[in-house]
Amino acid sequence: MKKRYSFLLLEILIAIALIGICGTLLLRPSHKVAQKKVAHLKLMQLEPLAKKGFIAVKMMLLERTIALPFTGDKAVRGELEAVSIDLGGKKEAAYSCLYKVKRTKTGTERGKKQPYLFTVTLTFKNRQATEEFTYPLYAEEVAL
Repeated sequence: MKKRYSFLLLEILIAIALIGICGTLLLRPSHKVAQKKVAHLKLMQLEPLAKKGFIAVKMMLLERTIALPFTGDKAVRGELEAVSIDLGGKKEAAYSCLYKVKRTKTGTERGKKQPYLFTVTLTFKNRQATEEFTYPLYAEEVAL
């Protein structure tokens, strides 16, 4: 009669440890993918809000509630209304929205209206992250 061989406790523990190591290697990339999806979801939701913020800054410039910085390298800064985005489920992220308007001269012809390039930078901040969106705005010194 053959002697029946049973598993040792040590063999079972080694098998469980190997399965655990393989499991963590398989789960780690999916965790990174999930983090990238959440970051992409935030950007997708912030981009339309940034466009609305750019339009609001542009309207304030046209209504002259804020003045364009035509002289020097100064920037006009301010704050817009805070926004919140839905991250799915019960998660929400609140962002404060800051704007900055800075001038860049694009032409130097004498006797003509000089076009200027203004860059409007919208910064969305919260505790975990900061996202920036930059939009160009062309204007003529005489027109505005």
